[in-house]
Amino acid sequence: MSPVLLIARRELRGYTRTMTGWIIAASVLLIDGLLFNAVAMEGARRSTEVLTRFFYFASGPTMVAAIFLAMRLLAEERQLGTIELLYASPVRDRDIVVGKFLGALAFLSAVTVATVYMPLLILVHGHISVGHLLAGYLALALHNAHFPPFQAGQVHLRDVAYYLLVIWVTLFATTRVLEARRWR
Repeated sequence: MSPVLLIARRELRGYTRTMTGWIIAASVLLIDGLLFNAVAMEGARRSTEVLTRFFYFASGPTMVAAIFLAMRLLAEERQLGTIELLYASPVRDRDIVVGKFLGALAFLSAVTVATVYMPLLILVHGHISVGHLLAGYLALALHNAHFPPFQAGQVHLRDVAYYLLVIWVTLFATTRVLEARRWR
């Protein structure tokens, strides 16, 4: 198994074995549930409008959870004193950063997918498009000003390219910072 996947698996286990991961997951699910209830119960609306508003409001708790997960990635290694083990390991800095990113992304994706029952509740009295549902969940994995087309159920290549570029730049910068700290 590659070092990246080993680190990602270790990171994912870290989220499920600590209280921090469960608190983040429970908070996101609770807030998303309350917001969905408020949106769905707010007068007679079309199903697509309820779904669009759900994705709009669900983006807030998801973004906050992503920030908390990102802060935990290397901070907990320093707190536990295991950062030196990472620095001394024969694993490249790039593998460490990508592995930790994939572990956090997998955890956040699992929490986000756990909310799928909420939009499916619309099917009780309405109709939703599978494409709209998939585009909305793709948007929850991404953020920023490029979010509205996804929210409306549309996927544009320029928006996907934007998010992939942002992810690549931040991973590249994190790798450089980690390399600089290694030589201190």
